[in-house]
Parts: sequence; C-alpha cells; structure tokens
Amino acid sequence: MIIGQVKKHLKEYGIKNTSICVGLSGGVDSVVLMYILNYLKGDYNLNISAVYVNHNISRNSHDWGVSCENFAKSIGVNFCSFSVNATKNQADVGLEASARAERYNCFKMINANYIALAHHQDDQVETMMLQLLRGAGCDGVSGMELVSNLNGSNAKLFRPLLDVKKSDLIDFAIKNNLSWIEDESNFESEYKRNFLRNDVLPLIEKQFPSYRKTLSRSSKNMHETVSLLEDLAAFDYGDESVKDIISIKKINSLSLPRAKNMIRWFLKRNSANHPSVAQLDELIKQCRVKHPSKCLSIKWGIWEFVKQDKEYFKLVLQKGLN
Repeated sequence: MIIGQVKKHLKEYGIKNTSICVGLSGGVDSVVLMYILNYLKGDYNLNISAVYVNHNISRNSHDWGVSCENFAKSIGVNFCSFSVNATKNQADVGLEASARAERYNCFKMINANYIALAHHQDDQVETMMLQLLRGAGCDGVSGMELVSNLNGSNAKLFRPLLDVKKSDLIDFAIKNNLSWIEDESNFESEYKRNFLRNDVLPLIEKQFPSYRKTLSRSSKNMHETVSLLEDLAAFDYGDESVKDIISIKKINSLSLPRAKNMIRWFLKRNSANHPSVAQLDELIKQCRVKHPSKCLSIKWGIWEFVKQDKEYFKLVLQKGLN
C-alpha cells in the first residue's frame, strides 16, 4: 500500500530520470521513505542520496546522525550531513521555526532536483490544526503540498507520504525489519505540536476515528481554493516581471479582501512571511488616506515595506536581521 502510494505520486508528477535527496532524521517516517525510494530507484531511474541535519538541540543528535549514516551505507545510498545551531533569534522566531529555517537552508546546498521529506498524514493534520489555532487563512490551513518549490533553490520539495498514517509506516518498518530512533522531545507536551499529537488528537479520534482522512480531504479542497485566490491575485497585480514593488494605486482600486489577497500573494512570491493582521490593515489604511505620509514604512520580523514615492511600496530585507 505505501509503496503503491509513492509510485502513484512519482508517476503523477513525472518524477523519473532524476536525483532525489531524502531528508533523513532517523525517525521511522524518513527511514521508511528512504527504503522505499531506494527500492524503486531502478524502476524510475532515480539517483537517491540522503542528508541529515544536526540541529544540536538534543544531546543525542550526534548519535542520530551516526545511525542515519550507517543506515544509508547499509543500503548503498550516498550520505552527507550538516551541523547547525538552532536558536531563538532577534526577529522573534521560536526554536522550532529556527530549526526548520536552518534545515531548509541546508537543503538549498544539496545538489539534487528533489528533496524528499517524510511528512505523513498525521503531520498534515497537526499542521492544519496549529494553523487554525493561530488564526491562519486558507494558505496556512491548506497545509503542506505534495510537490512545492524550495525558495532560494532550483530544487523542489517532494512529500509522497502525505496520505499515509504514521501507524502504517510503523507497521511497514516492522515487517521489513527496519530500525529507527525516537526523538525524546516528541513525548514532551510543552511543545504545541506535541500537545496536539499526544493529548488532543487521541481524544478527537475517539469520536471521529476517520479524522485524518477527512481533514486530509479538507486540505486538498483548501489547496484548490488557494490556487484560485493566487490566480486572482496575479490578475490584480498585473505585470509579474516587476517583483519587489507593489502599486499603491492598485491597492486602492481593489476591495479590502482583494487588496489583502494581492498583498499576501506578493509576499509569498517574494518568499517573505506575512505581517500581522493589524499591520496589514494599517498598510492598506495608510494607502487610502487623503494625505499619506511621505516616509511611511511597515516593519515585521526581518521585512519592511518602504514607501518609494506616491505610487509604490518596496519590499526590503532589514539590515542585520537576516
């Protein structure tokens, strides 16, 4: 069943005669993914490699890297590793987000056409729930995509296990005599994702045993909605050859929802995170006043909208915060 799912997505996205690097953590999900892709490499002419990123958060992280390297060598897969220091930074980015950013920066240095990630159905549901609780819009609530761009790289991210339950991955690993490591932090419910996984979702499952499948279906529906909104935003924006400026006249010509939609699309296109709802509302408000300030700027995280003249805002990266 799991092998069939991976084959289905390889065929669906035309992934053959190419190189795939598996993001290997040593956990059961990434171990199973690498085993399956390596098993299928002959059928699809795939060059499989693996990468481990040591975030230096756990005292066991070095040992996990050794375990990953040994597994890769045992099945004849080329292996590389990176060591990073994931910490909260001055742009108010938490530890989990910092680790993710460092990990993805490492992925950008990999010479492969695809980076295969072992996110599964349970991960997708957790991501959707977290985004809902944060008040995210359609883009956030839609969750992860099977294939998406890796910003700052020509490689694409490939997640072929999004329709597979974690329990099925564990069963597969046991049946195929695969070994894996357990990250001790997964059992600490002080982290929001772990709280959902360990305490909340088991209760939901008692009343809604098919919640993974139904929420995964909601994710796919949301992706269709996001696609339509992005098409509308691109139409509203106009000349897509101009990348880092946005027209004040265009913002003022649109209804409030369409203006917000265009700005969010513009930010996503430039690989920038979104400002808060209050900051976005303030930006549009300042565009629409009769006598706007000549030196208006809106700052959030490491980004800033700077007014260029009466007609445009320019998106810039704040110096010293990247």
